[in-house]
Amino acid sequence: PRSVHNYVTRIAGTDYQKSSRWNSEFPTFTIDVPDDLRPTQPGATAEAWLVWTYQMGDYSSFNLVAGDHLTVNGGASHPLPPRGNNSVPNVPELLDWAVPSTVRIKLGDLVQGGGSPLAIGDNQFQFFADNTGIIDVHLEVFYPPGSAPAYTPPAAIHPFPLHSELPRLGPPARFEQIGSTQIDEEHLIHDVPPTRISVSGVVPLTMVVGNHSYANWAPELMVFPVASTEVWSTGGTTGISRIEVFLRPAGAGTPPGTAVMSLDTARDVPAPQGRYTRPFDTRDFANGDYEIFVQATTPSGLKSHPSYGNETYLWDAADLSGAYYPIQIRIQN
Repeated sequence: PRSVHNYVTRIAGTDYQKSSRWNSEFPTFTIDVPDDLRPTQPGATAEAWLVWTYQMGDYSSFNLVAGDHLTVNGGASHPLPPRGNNSVPNVPELLDWAVPSTVRIKLGDLVQGGGSPLAIGDNQFQFFADNTGIIDVHLEVFYPPGSAPAYTPPAAIHPFPLHSELPRLGPPARFEQIGSTQIDEEHLIHDVPPTRISVSGVVPLTMVVGNHSYANWAPELMVFPVASTEVWSTGGTTGISRIEVFLRPAGAGTPPGTAVMSLDTARDVPAPQGRYTRPFDTRDFANGDYEIFVQATTPSGLKSHPSYGNETYLWDAADLSGAYYPIQIRIQN
């Protein structure tokens, strides 16, 4: 069987770009080819093809007109092929607005000791189309059996941080409700200033660790499958060893403040997730404005990360576990 060598623009994210004559947008895609593509056997002929997909990325309509073309390294020009539909019987919906369509053009032949339509190193392909999105641009080089040269795979050309290189994150932790007040957008750090929750006497504190509640009207139900950045970053969870609540006067002292509550959840077995409601006696503290903060610890000592929905906008991943995210309260007895 013949061999096929693939070279791509990237192996992480998307290479989507728009070509629009109306907006004078004529995108260039760069493909690094570090190898000599010519076949190693005399008499063998390889074929170099450029492959891409038309895919609309907005609500405009796909359109090609006469003269639409692409250039290779600023030189050779090739007309852009139309979308194809070889369905039998014909299914017109295959060319609807949202349906991707993959096409290809032959760039040329390669023989041992001959020329090449591609350069060793970066190759630039510029598209001049009336209106279309373009994605998944890549090269495919076909070799007769036994004639393929040395090949550098995309992973060796386009290195990027692997999942295993992400920092290990602890479980998510948040206050779900303080007293009769459910924690909402108005209580979060991005509000300046956040709304303070007034409390007095003995109030229940409801905390969720390791997951999220299904909805405000069903807080006792946990999301399934679990919604946890710890799971996304590590593939699992080590459980919850301890949950602590800290309190400090607003703007005074050093975070996280004084521990006012501690739950030893590891007395029997570390739980992977939990929803806990415990009483908090505000009468033990002077009236005034305070910051209250919940934090969980895993059996290995890793701290939880805040889980209010906007924490990744406030901290880098490396700083997320153990980050101080308080909720503002006002004690009035």
